[in-house]
Amino acid sequence: MDLIYKKDKNGKDILCNEDERHQIMMEWEKPYMEKSIELLNPFGKVLEIGFGLGYSATKICSFKNVKEYNVIECMPIVWEKFEEFKTEQQIARPDLKINLIKGRWEDVLQTTETFDSIYFDDYVLNSDIDIGNRRITHDRSLHFLQKVLQNHTRIGSRISFYSTINCIEMHKNISCIHVECSEYKIDIPSDCKYAKGDKMYIPIITKTSNAELDLKDKLINRNNNIQNINPEIPEQIKKEMEKQTKYKKLFDDIQVRGPSCGLIVIDNFYKNPHETRKYILTQEFSVRGNYPGQRTVSYATQHLKDIIQGYVMPFGGKITDFPIPDEKSNANIYNGSFQYTTSRDRSWVHIDGYNNWGGVLYMTPNAPLSSGTAFYKFNDGAACEVDQDILENKTDTDMYSQDMTKWQLVDRAGNVFNRLILFNSKRFHMSMDYFGDSKENGRLFQVFFFSTEK
Repeated sequence: MDLIYKKDKNGKDILCNEDERHQIMMEWEKPYMEKSIELLNPFGKVLEIGFGLGYSATKICSFKNVKEYNVIECMPIVWEKFEEFKTEQQIARPDLKINLIKGRWEDVLQTTETFDSIYFDDYVLNSDIDIGNRRITHDRSLHFLQKVLQNHTRIGSRISFYSTINCIEMHKNISCIHVECSEYKIDIPSDCKYAKGDKMYIPIITKTSNAELDLKDKLINRNNNIQNINPEIPEQIKKEMEKQTKYKKLFDDIQVRGPSCGLIVIDNFYKNPHETRKYILTQEFSVRGNYPGQRTVSYATQHLKDIIQGYVMPFGGKITDFPIPDEKSNANIYNGSFQYTTSRDRSWVHIDGYNNWGGVLYMTPNAPLSSGTAFYKFNDGAACEVDQDILENKTDTDMYSQDMTKWQLVDRAGNVFNRLILFNSKRFHMSMDYFGDSKENGRLFQVFFFSTEK
């Protein structure tokens, strides 16, 4: 990707490609970056991942306790910007060591040493989304955190990163770190394509010990189950065992039933998928709601209902509810809407509340296969709404919906262009591997929400 530094239409700094379709970083991030570094309070030997517009780098180098600044950066145009920055900083602080490490952090991190302070804000490149070489979005920051906590930090080292979620719950059970997270109000301009909302978060993680076994159990292997409960809390163990016993009693009630299906995969759904995609990209993505990315109004039709009916009939019977828009209800119907997400978006594990079938139709050619839809079970075994009711764990599944250390992958459907997946929407599920920075190169898809008689 060829990038340039320029001014946008409002005279603000931006790092992007020539026509601004690919926005890497914009000036609205500057106050957030500066506040993040202020709370990080960097010292000693510092590592930053991603130079961008240099806002965080400039703030880092303003701290007198910083003795050495290192940045890992993979974009050649940014290397040139860095050299200008280095010249300016060394005039102001001749004693400060400033180093550029060229490459992707996944490739060069192992060659670096130990750091006192670390700030992480990388950008997912197209070359990073090849099949088999990507982790789910949540895993990316966890993978980096695991690497630096194990190999590149000492007790007392501090870490922070660009974050759209409050990560205290995600990391609170890892005994070798202390986590604080502050909410920060942001003001995103209307022409920004990669971010939305009015707030972000500033996590500050301090390494408190070298508890490597704890780190592997809680962050890497995600081996969270009933055996991990603190033995000093017998009442908690008792409650968990009661839930498990109640669940096992249900085996006595198992009966042979008719056909059932949790996942249907239909390839080559649209007859003219590329023309359909062109049409989708001309629509207005302005509907906001409790979901990542942006949506259009509903484009559900009777014809779509009839086609989908043919696929689900053997397993669910007749469709009883397939919302189709009219003049009064168009803005309030999600069924049949088009949607896109970018690498800046985040998702969470959930079930759908008002329908028993969900559908996703992938409309991005050559998308990473790993950016499809995944199905999970909670660490107590709950894989669907029925399990949730039996185990009485809704509070926990809601609380930890973004903490992937609490979930185990059960199944996944790959993102293949013009593939429609239909699934039991009462199963815990989540979209995976976001990429790109616009509807043209991001994760473009159509969603369906409907119910059948069984």
